[in-house]
Amino acid sequence: MIVRFKLKKPFKTTKLLNFSNLYAVESEVKSTYIIADKKKLAVVKCDDVIECCYDEVPRLASMFKTPLKEEILGVYEDIMDLKYWNLKVI
Repeated sequence: MIVRFKLKKPFKTTKLLNFSNLYAVESEVKSTYIIADKKKLAVVKCDDVIECCYDEVPRLASMFKTPLKEEILGVYEDIMDLKYWNLKVI
């Protein structure tokens, strides 16, 4: 299921430093981040978040225009490669 919600405060990248089990990428799109953990991938812009399980990522990516669409699919591919090689997402 793809879920969209608002954060109480705008997202700050310093919060990522508290979590060693996240894979995070700063997008070419201003103030946008793609963040993944063991089960979900999220796209975050300011206080707006859209998240989903990995099996829904291609559908999530289709909701965006290029270059963000390509970046989401690239992160998804990276995560699937890590899972294939049984490496932990850090």
